[in-house]
Amino acid sequence: MRSHFSFALAALVSQAFAGDDQWLSPVYKEIFRNPLPFPPDKAPKYQYKNETTGGIIDYYEVEVKTFKQQVYPGLKPATLYGYDGVSPGPTFRMVWPLYTNSLQDRN
Repeated sequence: MRSHFSFALAALVSQAFAGDDQWLSPVYKEIFRNPLPFPPDKAPKYQYKNETTGGIIDYYEVEVKTFKQQVYPGLKPATLYGYDGVSPGPTFRMVWPLYTNSLQDRN
């Protein structure tokens, strides 16, 4: 039984690591040659004050939509799904809260 499992596993692995000519997608030879895009900063739509803590809360609205973007040089633009029509992005600049563990059991 164990030898059958090993044979089946070897057959699956050999298919997974087939040569580049076996892939349906084109081989991307430009990887790590082009700089990564930096998405724009997302501005809050408005801010309001938390009445309990006095902290300022930023409110954002983000639209999820399809759009076309040039991804690979020399190929047609790709249809992407993204936030606010940009990929990657947008960038949210936020302040991380400080958490204080006041629980009795600290495990």
